Amino acid sequence: MRLRYSLRAARRTGHSGEKAAAAPSSTSARFSNKIGVKRNIAYCASKAAVGAITTLLAVEWADQASRARPWHQGYIVTDLNRKAMTEGPLADYLQKRIPSGRPGTAGDVAKLVAAIFSEDIPFLSGETIYIDGAQGI
Repeated sequence: MRLRYSLRAARRTGHSGEKAAAAPSSTSARFSNKIGVKRNIAYCASKAAVGAITTLLAVEWADQASRARPWHQGYIVTDLNRKAMTEGPLADYLQKRIPSGRPGTAGDVAKLVAAIFSEDIPFLSGETIYIDGAQGI
């Protein structure tokens, strides 16, 4: 429930009369809410819940011109996981598993988020965008 109230608060923070937008995100969501991951029922359910909440908020907010544009990312290299994702067995697995041949970067995600919120596309709301190097297809 905290997510819902946080999103509602975010919606009210638009400046100069602009309608605010919310973009909840979750990692590896394609696998957990579309395909499923064995022995991870709570994790998968939580990822599916983020998508469901966002879809419902898009409908709830539509008459007020606020937008909900969620994205779900696949494997993303960060400072915490860089060594594991770029060297050794996990790196080898990801290179074979992800059609683009590599995990994403924070920059990849930042470019997507900047793009979907920098453009004035009021009719785009409630659709989840996957940024995962085509790994979930």
